[in-house]
Amino acid sequence: MPKFVSETIPIDDYAEIGAVQRGNNKYWYVRMYWKEGKQSSYKSLSLPYETGLASSRIARKEGLKKYQEFLAKVSIGLSPTTTTDIQNITKEYYRAIYAKAEENDALLEQGLRPKWQVKGGKGFYSISRCKAILDLMPYLERFWKTLPNQDMAAITFNQLEAFDDWMNIEYTLSPSRRAKIITQIRMIWRYGREKGYVNWVPNPSRPPQELKERARRNLKEEEWQLMRDWAKNQMDALAKDKYARKEQRDIAQQFYLWFQVISWTGIRPPNGSVKKNFLRWDSYEKIGKPGESEKRLFHRKDEKGHDYTATIHPRGWRYFDALEDFHKNRGTYSRNGYLFCHTHVRENTYEIGDPIANFYKQWKKMLVELELDMPQGTPQNQRLVPYSLRGYYITMRLRYGKGLSIDKLAKACGTSAKIILQTYYDFSSEKEYDELNQGFELDDDAPGVEFTADGFLIPNSLDEAML
Repeated sequence: MPKFVSETIPIDDYAEIGAVQRGNNKYWYVRMYWKEGKQSSYKSLSLPYETGLASSRIARKEGLKKYQEFLAKVSIGLSPTTTTDIQNITKEYYRAIYAKAEENDALLEQGLRPKWQVKGGKGFYSISRCKAILDLMPYLERFWKTLPNQDMAAITFNQLEAFDDWMNIEYTLSPSRRAKIITQIRMIWRYGREKGYVNWVPNPSRPPQELKERARRNLKEEEWQLMRDWAKNQMDALAKDKYARKEQRDIAQQFYLWFQVISWTGIRPPNGSVKKNFLRWDSYEKIGKPGESEKRLFHRKDEKGHDYTATIHPRGWRYFDALEDFHKNRGTYSRNGYLFCHTHVRENTYEIGDPIANFYKQWKKMLVELELDMPQGTPQNQRLVPYSLRGYYITMRLRYGKGLSIDKLAKACGTSAKIILQTYYDFSSEKEYDELNQGFELDDDAPGVEFTADGFLIPNSLDEAML
């Protein structure tokens, strides 16, 4: 244990600084007491010891800084020698959630309910979710290195609050992605609190989401009709082409039916990255008596893993029927199977019955031929993507579903009323004119407008009736 070779200078009731001999030189150290003053710890201030007010003033400042770090640990019951390096804690946190994700995924494979929920969040841990989190970690690792102290217990709220400003300077990321990284800061601190490394959880400010500005471009009705006709003509042309491969014809038919299924349900079209998100027949449900009280539903999970049930518009039923008949004819239908799957084998690529990852090639070709395609690098809010069909469904329900509750529509589409209002609700006073003016009908003999000789309005019975 170090030994002071100079008179000590108190800097707090339980801390003092002084000189310690190291070889031929002296250095400033701070001695800090804990456990009611019965134990003490020494820390080097890495400052050469000099007599005089200037040297002691600097040492006092550095000593107080070390003492605050010391207090942050001992006040929550940690030993002052406990290592709480933020880089290591970040990795420890990720290993902990990944272990839970593996257990959850294993339970799902057995048809059981996952048991590890996201603490401080929604849904359950999964390997796919952890992989998405892993993509965010490099930003945090770089940010940690900019902090004056790598000890988690010594990091302040103001330092974490500066994260979003730092991100804006260093990177060009969407507000949504930056907000996800900020969520992980909270999660790391929550984990640290559970482990006893810290006794608080921060809530740094999140960037405004600017949903309207960043939203995907809405698909216009005339554009949707052009797309529908293109998909149908493509299917018909290949069916008549004696040189077309059977697989080509089947893909064209499934693309047309996929286009209609998404358009009449508003469900999110899978992008091919997560196999469990592909559309399956066991999510499709018919209830009630055909021709009388029949209803059709489709069960899905939203982006956060929560279940929701989409309604299938009656005009979309025939496309589900056609798709079911198509796969039964090809021998690719099963209750556990996929709505859109390969009907032919491609060596080392896919087998019969494997899900079609996406229809990006067909979508791209359609946009190009309809002159709706945009150059690479065009902002998202100016491009049409398969997800636009979901937006089209929501927009049409809002436009033509008179009296439709936005809250109910949000639940049926696995989203929130806030997102619908900010992203899809294209309000127009002109379109809503009649509804906005209900209750103000005029009598056929309502008095006209009359003025005095001086040009002033002459009040009449209508003015009184409006009061």
